[in-house]
Amino acid sequence: MQNFNIDRIDAHTLRVFLKVIETGSVTKAAEFFEINQSTASHSLEKLRFAIGDTLFVRSGRGLVPTSAALAVAPRASDIVSRIESLVYSDLFNPNEDKRTITIAANVTELCLELSELIRQLKTAIPKAPLRLIELGSRGNLENLLNNEIADIAISVQAEDNPVTLGRHVLTSDPLRIFYDAKFRTPIKTIEEYFEAEHASLDFGGAKKSTVTKIVSKMQGTRNMAIGVANVYALSSIIQGSRYIATMQERLKHSVFSELNHVDCPFECKPVKFELVWHKRHELDSRNILLRELAISVFTEFNKEYFG
Repeated sequence: MQNFNIDRIDAHTLRVFLKVIETGSVTKAAEFFEINQSTASHSLEKLRFAIGDTLFVRSGRGLVPTSAALAVAPRASDIVSRIESLVYSDLFNPNEDKRTITIAANVTELCLELSELIRQLKTAIPKAPLRLIELGSRGNLENLLNNEIADIAISVQAEDNPVTLGRHVLTSDPLRIFYDAKFRTPIKTIEEYFEAEHASLDFGGAKKSTVTKIVSKMQGTRNMAIGVANVYALSSIIQGSRYIATMQERLKHSVFSELNHVDCPFECKPVKFELVWHKRHELDSRNILLRELAISVFTEFNKEYFG
């Protein structure tokens, strides 16, 4: 360490290190940065020498970070984000800014909140065009934010967000069972829940949904009848059928307002929605304003509908 030249550690070295933590693979990290595997390995060697730790140990077909690597990762992420933030000018004039604002979310799930957020954004940054794009699976977050496709995203909370992304919990929403009372009786027991035909959201991602994880812990399996890509379609399908859907309670105020709903016949944690952004924009005035407005809108909505 005494003879180590700290100048050999640059942002690229740290980014490779963070990507290996995320993917568990030097090969995948190299592919992501479009470099060869030996170059990625050399970056890790520089960091290993600097820290005095192996950083990763092999487990099965992948790499697992050591305790030292996990301790270094948040600081490395913060350093990379601060370096990246240097390229973003802080000369932000909300009255003159004409850059498009893009928000990624599963729009129909949050139509009331997003409608209000759009209204406030048009007042705060009047000349900026606005875009709402579908988030789909939570697995899309990093690509959308890392590649500047979206400025911010609103998503059901993920357990394994990359360290490059900042997060803020916006709301906590209990789950309810929605159904059409004209075509079926309410679910009262776990047995009835497992026997019923279920309709659910299906974004095509590999990650398990919150409800699927809850059911798995009960060692049960839902009788999945149909999966659809958005909650508007889900609501339309449930109406006039015997299908049920286990979804967040807030939907009773919007697209599920015509459906009946009951408590789940089992213990389940509320669903949390969070605001997500790339840490390179942590200190960017424009992104800060977007985040502040989103937090404010959800705070007021929670007071109005959930006390």
